[in-house]
Amino acid sequence: MSSCLRNLRRDALPPHRADGAGAGKAGPRSSTLILAVTAGLALFVLVARALAALLAGA
Repeated sequence: MSSCLRNLRRDALPPHRADGAGAGKAGPRSSTLILAVTAGLALFVLVARALAALLAGA
């Protein structure tokens, strides 16, 4: 089990570059983008539901 987790962790890490090419140019990882999109969608849904409840009560 621990070797499986170690392999998953090793695969998740981006490769290290010794020559420094692309240093400082790395964009956000795909998991970060997915998390940001999910959080944004959840916030949008909450705001839409709050506005709908506000308009329904008016």
